[in-house]
Amino acid sequence: MGEYKHLGPLAWEIITAKLGEVLFVKNRTKPFFKENPRTGEVELVIPLGSLNRLEREVLKAVGYSPKPVRVGDGVVIAFVIPAKEGIAIDPRLPELILKAYRGS
Repeated sequence: MGEYKHLGPLAWEIITAKLGEVLFVKNRTKPFFKENPRTGEVELVIPLGSLNRLEREVLKAVGYSPKPVRVGDGVVIAFVIPAKEGIAIDPRLPELILKAYRGS
C-alpha cells in the first residue's frame, strides 16, 4: 500500500462501491473486468470518468496510479486493480473481486 495507509478503509469503500457498478463489457465510463493477457489474472478497471476527484485522490494515495487501457478502438485512462493486489488494502478484497467477476 502507498504512503497513506490510514486511507485503506476509504479505498476499500470506493472499490467495493465500484464493484456494484461493474459491467461485463469494456466501457469508457463504468467499471469493468478484464483478464490480463500476460498473466491471466482478473483485473478490475475503474475509468477515471467514473470517479469523483476525492475518490481518484484516495486511490492514488494508497498506491494505485492511472494507466491507459484499450477499450475498443480507443484508450481510456483508468485505475487497474489486479485481484491479488487488493490484499494490501484488505485481505478480503481479492475474494470479493473474484466473486463479483464470477457473478456469484
